[in-house]
Amino acid sequence: NPPSSSSSSESENENENDGETTDSDGAFLVVAYSRKILGQTGSGHFSPVAAYSKETDQVLILDVARFKYPPYWVSVELLYEALRPEDVVTNKSRGWFMMYPPSNGKKVASTCTASLES
Repeated sequence: NPPSSSSSSESENENENDGETTDSDGAFLVVAYSRKILGQTGSGHFSPVAAYSKETDQVLILDVARFKYPPYWVSVELLYEALRPEDVVTNKSRGWFMMYPPSNGKKVASTCTASLES
């Protein structure tokens, strides 16, 4: 169920980013997560985050495999847990990155992986 109100935002972890990203600069957050943690079929996956609801502490995932999963809301806490499992190829946790339009003078992407320490 979608929250009753939502607004575009990166996430509550915005303070870990450069703090300069706004709705108007065209930047967006992409998450690399474990589908298994979210109760879905498959393993590692990338999808953009479209919105954050402060009211419900959920994000709207725009799954790029639209044929398999329509857009859905997930709690920030559960999404964080889905970022933590190690990838079998890299032996590193999954994470997130910001994508920026190349025309705004910023780097195209910046990355962060989820910490495996509690």
